[in-house]
Amino acid sequence: MKDASTFRTALASSSRLALVLLALLCVGCGQDPAVVWQAKVSSPDGSNVALAETTQYGGPAYAGVFTSVDIVRADAEGEPVHILVLENPSAAASRIQVSLKWLD
Repeated sequence: MKDASTFRTALASSSRLALVLLALLCVGCGQDPAVVWQAKVSSPDGSNVALAETTQYGGPAYAGVFTSVDIVRADAEGEPVHILVLENPSAAASRIQVSLKWLD
């Protein structure tokens, strides 16, 4: 009988520990994006806009810095077209430099 009681106590302690770890994991893995740089350039004819931004994400499982460039219609019709996405593995936002220029 003592072995069963010890087993139940150990199981209860393990279950509590697992729940606490799961809660910490869920809290720590949330996305907390911060835009650290952005630029917007209209096309020469004004029909499209190039949008670029560098976004830094926090959290132990998803920390990183990404720079993306999208083309959108100036009249906001349709979906953006993703042109480029760069990941900076060092997670230092200042190392990524993008400039936008429309060619005539």
